[in-house]
Amino acid sequence: MGAATLAGCHLHRACRDEAGALAALEIEHYPGMAEEEITRVAQEAASRWPLEGIVAIHRYGLIRPGEPIVLVVTASTHRTELSRLRRSSWII
Repeated sequence: MGAATLAGCHLHRACRDEAGALAALEIEHYPGMAEEEITRVAQEAASRWPLEGIVAIHRYGLIRPGEPIVLVVTASTHRTELSRLRRSSWII
């Protein structure tokens, strides 16, 4: 069995201050709705790749440039499939 991690960081270009410097991104959280969407994406990933498990963590609140926003950890008995998933960046 193998595991793959994928992480997404704050790179949003629209979050600039008056001088043009990147400030921060404020992500709001709608309980229930966010979890449903993360579950939907995880289920679709499980239908595309032979995964044994998926854990997804998505931050909310104030996020500064370069800080991680999302972490996805997947597990599969097929390392080749994990490599394909990681290269596709589909789940992020």
